[in-house]
Amino acid sequence: MYLLGNIDPTFFLIFQIATLFLVFDVDQRNSRNRVAEVLESRPLSNLEYLAGRVLGNAGLLWIVVAANILAMQSFGLVAQWTNFEVGGSLQLHSIFNLLFLDAPVTLLLWCSFVVLLSSVTRSRIATFAIALVGMLAWYLLVSITPYAFLELVSSSSNDTLIVSDLLPELPSLTSLMLRIGTLFLAALMTIGAVQAYKRIDVSLRAPTLIVVTSLTVLGITAFFSVAGINVLQQQITSATWREAHQGYEKQSGVDVQKIQGSVHIDPRKQLSIDLHLDLFVDSEQTKTNLVFTLNPGMKISSIELNGIHQSFSFANGILDVTSQQSLEPNTAHTLRIVARGVPNPRFTYQDAPLDYMLDPNASLEVTRSFGREVTVFEDRYVALMPNSYWYPVPGLVNSHYSDEEIKKDYFELDLTVEIANSSWLLVGPSVAPKNDVESNLFEVKPSAPVSGCGLFASKFVRTTTEIQGVAFSLFLHARHAKNLHIPEHVWEDLNGVVAGILHKLAQHGLDLPQQSLSIVEVPSRLRTLGGGWRMDTERAPPGMLLV
Repeated sequence: MYLLGNIDPTFFLIFQIATLFLVFDVDQRNSRNRVAEVLESRPLSNLEYLAGRVLGNAGLLWIVVAANILAMQSFGLVAQWTNFEVGGSLQLHSIFNLLFLDAPVTLLLWCSFVVLLSSVTRSRIATFAIALVGMLAWYLLVSITPYAFLELVSSSSNDTLIVSDLLPELPSLTSLMLRIGTLFLAALMTIGAVQAYKRIDVSLRAPTLIVVTSLTVLGITAFFSVAGINVLQQQITSATWREAHQGYEKQSGVDVQKIQGSVHIDPRKQLSIDLHLDLFVDSEQTKTNLVFTLNPGMKISSIELNGIHQSFSFANGILDVTSQQSLEPNTAHTLRIVARGVPNPRFTYQDAPLDYMLDPNASLEVTRSFGREVTVFEDRYVALMPNSYWYPVPGLVNSHYSDEEIKKDYFELDLTVEIANSSWLLVGPSVAPKNDVESNLFEVKPSAPVSGCGLFASKFVRTTTEIQGVAFSLFLHARHAKNLHIPEHVWEDLNGVVAGILHKLAQHGLDLPQQSLSIVEVPSRLRTLGGGWRMDTERAPPGMLLV
């Protein structure tokens, strides 16, 4: 299913070299086979002739690509129908991306490039050598480009989309702009080949040539610029966040005792929070400012401290609340925050010493394994990781790894969560239905303090078993519900193994802090590698395991 998301650049290189062998000596072959004389006798313009050469050869190779994909898809469908557990069908979005966007544009580009070289050099050896060097240079460039910029150079949009059955994706705006710009580039190279071709042709007159060339260059510049600016803007924004948190002088100095309130999840549209934070000022000096980190995708409507509206500043994910009265040390307060928005999926782990998406030494498999986004807020799935800061967290996200900075803040949790889609289930620490009437209303109230709150919502199918007083629940997406049909004897064996582990832990005085543990299926693009100096796994938020 995920095969097309793991295509190596070698796949494209093979077809690029195929275009080279098909095109680089066409004129010599035509002369040797006396086809050139026939072509010269026909009223055919150079533009028609060379454009036909580009389109014909690119189309021929596209048919080969399509035939390979069709064969693999047919095999996968037959395997599914016959329950032959060897293969499966390819993900449809990835097929569309490859066959109707990536492959045609790539083949047209390299065909036009080889045609241009053959027209300019008029030498088979020179054409072959230069084209081969260009193709190998492209292959090397793709191999060494970090994931963050891979979209700008890769011929496969599936490389950066991370093919997923839960959240299939079509190409991004950046990929579309690049593909359209590449088509303009192929057209420009074809026009250049027409002008350099050895056969005299006056059908493309100077005024027309100037206009067509100017429009083509303008198209190349516009589309490539939009794509490049879009990618660079993401990196500039991340760098701005990082610098803001590193250079901020004020510190939090508060300890969250309890978070309670309401959360409304409207997938893809809006996340709304109305939270009360019970705080304890644990600094040694009187404070007038409270500093929190909140996802910059949220927009704050109001903030109250002890029932009084307060002024605040909120930029780059830094929420600085200015109290009208001094906050004495060792005093308790209540902060209310009302906010709404869509959390930015790129905002998190600014304290990580390594950004594997910017590291040229980190392979593409690293990003595919650990994910790229810390939140998912789509119409088919919602994932709010604890470290996405979808709720305010005291302090800043920086790389000051002192004991005070890295210690975890445990707090009680009492939330009422409403999901706009009534057929969805919510997964979190100790989630239970709020009542028997409203199926989309849930209560999140763990029995013990937690260090963070992650919420996951989708069209899940749930199965639950209780072992030694602990409820173990497995939440799989409805698309994968067939995987829940497990033979009874397997369940019995599994229960026995888990019961044995819990018994051994109990003998050493170790008990699970919660009376429930939820195992939830998450999309592959969700980042599960944390920050801090350890960059530890985030696959086990409080009360859950992510698979």
